[in-house]
Amino acid sequence: FRQTNNLFILFMEQDINLKTNSGLIAILCLTITLTSACSTSNASKKRAEQLRFETRISASGLKHFEIRERQPHDTESEGVHQESRQRAVPRSRKSLARALKSLEKQATKVIADTQYCRRGFWVLDADSDHKGAYLRGECNDLASDSDRLNFPDSIKNW
Repeated sequence: FRQTNNLFILFMEQDINLKTNSGLIAILCLTITLTSACSTSNASKKRAEQLRFETRISASGLKHFEIRERQPHDTESEGVHQESRQRAVPRSRKSLARALKSLEKQATKVIADTQYCRRGFWVLDADSDHKGAYLRGECNDLASDSDRLNFPDSIKNW
């Protein structure tokens, strides 16, 4: 009887340790999940801040947009940093392809977040110039009156 009792006590101690460890493991998993979710959203937010999203709605209602990598010297005024804007930053074809693929993914996210294109879009042009990589697209839907109010023309040269 004494040996059975000792086995029962040992089993109970193991059960308590298992429950405690399971609780700790659950808390640890939750912490890791929340931390990675926060860092992912911070990374997405940081990447979105490195992009310029500009729009243009034609008189006939066609909705165009341009998504461009922000450069460290990006400003709204055209006269600032004219010298550095004229110098092209050389990119390898592989690097450019990666940048354009990334821009297309970001464009999809920005379009979904802003609801600029309600029925998707198609890419008109994607390339790189002295200002960096860019993607130009056109929405599959025409502009509504609310689109014209919410998305004023911000593209100067189309």
